[in-house]
Amino acid sequence: MLCQRLGLPVLLALSGLPLTGEEPMPPVDLQVVNVRAQGAVGDGKADDGPAIRRALSAAVTAATASGAGAQVIFPPGTYRVLPDPGRRVAFEISGAPGLVIQGTDARILAGRADMGLFSINDCDNGKLAGFTVDWEVLPFTQGRIVATDAEGGTWTGFGHNRLMHML
Repeated sequence: MLCQRLGLPVLLALSGLPLTGEEPMPPVDLQVVNVRAQGAVGDGKADDGPAIRRALSAAVTAATASGAGAQVIFPPGTYRVLPDPGRRVAFEISGAPGLVIQGTDARILAGRADMGLFSINDCDNGKLAGFTVDWEVLPFTQGRIVATDAEGGTWTGFGHNRLMHML
């Protein structure tokens, strides 16, 4: 289900593995939108989400209007992102044929543990490449169980340098 919803390139990005491959050669008439031109900083501190959403919106509009696609480029940098208030996904893209989202040594840093990065639907012949993805706060934890109480239905564990107790 997750693989069908996100697709292999997004799953690879979410794994933290860098995505590599040949640089796309956009057609001459392809609209190119640079996230920095829309206000993204790429310093790993500022919330670049609004600027990236503007860039994606411009590219989706161009891809839909032309039918030839569009390209959003991310120069080198760390782009910290948060979703819009009330949303759990930073970037929702729909109906953009031929959309290419291309990073060049770019890192996307999710600012919340409970968020997704991309929801991509109805975007035939698209490409997402050239990114490493990470979370500021991991969406999971690991640790060691140090005590259990089967009768009480509780456990106590140690993880991320703090004592945890679960009822």
